[in-house]
Amino acid sequence: MPTAKKQTHFKDIALLFAIPLSIALIAAAVVYVPRFLANPAYDFIYATCGDYYCSPLYTVDQSGRIVSQPQSDGFLRPRASQLRYYDSAKGSFRDISPEEAVKYSLLTDSKSPDGYTLTKESSRSGFLFWSTYDGGWYLVDGAKKKNVTLSAGNTVNRDDIKFLGWVKK
Repeated sequence: MPTAKKQTHFKDIALLFAIPLSIALIAAAVVYVPRFLANPAYDFIYATCGDYYCSPLYTVDQSGRIVSQPQSDGFLRPRASQLRYYDSAKGSFRDISPEEAVKYSLLTDSKSPDGYTLTKESSRSGFLFWSTYDGGWYLVDGAKKKNVTLSAGNTVNRDDIKFLGWVKK
C-alpha cells in the first residue's frame, strides 16, 4: 500500500509543476515565435537629426522622389540632417547622400506593400527606486515583429527619426 501512495504523491507533484511550466512555455511561444516569423521584404529611407533644428528638411514629392528643403532664419545655425537607407534583408542601415537618395522612388504610405509598419515602442519597468527603459523601433505586421536598429550607438536620439518612405521594387 505505501507504494501506491508514493506514486500518487509523485503524480501530484509532477502535475503541480507541469501546469505552470506549460503555461510559461505557451506564453513564451506566443511572444517569441512571431518574432522569428517576421520577414519584411521592403527597404525604407529615413532622415535623422540629433537636434531640434535641422537643415535641410527632407520630404517626398508626388512622384516619390526625395526633395530637400533648406532652412535658414539667419539666427540659428542648423545641424545637418542625415539620410539613411535601411536594408530589411541585412537588418542594417547605411548613410546615403542626397544625390543617391534621388535615385530611389518611394512609397509614402505608413504600411509597406507586404503589410509592415515602422513603429516606435517603449516601456518602463522597475521596482520602487529602480527602473529600466526599453525603447526601440520595430517593423510590425500583426503579431510579427522585427527589431530594427536605426542609429549607431547613442549618436541619435531615438525620437529624431523621420520616416520618408518604402523603396519601390
